[in-house]
Amino acid sequence: MLAAGLTPKVGDKASDFTLAALDGSQVKLSTELAHGPVVLVMLRGWPGYQCPFCTRQFGDFLGHAKDIEATGARVIFVYPGPADQVKQRAVDFTANKDMPSNFRFLVDPDYVFTLAYGLRWDAPRETSYPRRS
Repeated sequence: MLAAGLTPKVGDKASDFTLAALDGSQVKLSTELAHGPVVLVMLRGWPGYQCPFCTRQFGDFLGHAKDIEATGARVIFVYPGPADQVKQRAVDFTANKDMPSNFRFLVDPDYVFTLAYGLRWDAPRETSYPRRS
């Protein structure tokens, strides 16, 4: 995953991490970076609802998938939530959407990644601060 205390600061190179994709495969940031630049999108996941801003942002990225692919970039979405529900909620979030080959949708059970990156928004019905870097 990610070693404690490695919360990146503005301008820092993102620390390497490995998270599970919806198909169960493991996706490692450094492996994705070997193929070109990566856009890392932190979603809010499912805090009792599907975030309407994240839904729109996800749709915007899907709508620009060919433009993104033309740059050689890859997009990694991180979807946090409680371990017992995060995968199913992520499947619900992505249902009926064609995922481009350069997009990865990863889950963050129990906010391990979210906490390591300093993005946990620990408030009622919240999960993380949405970020894109």
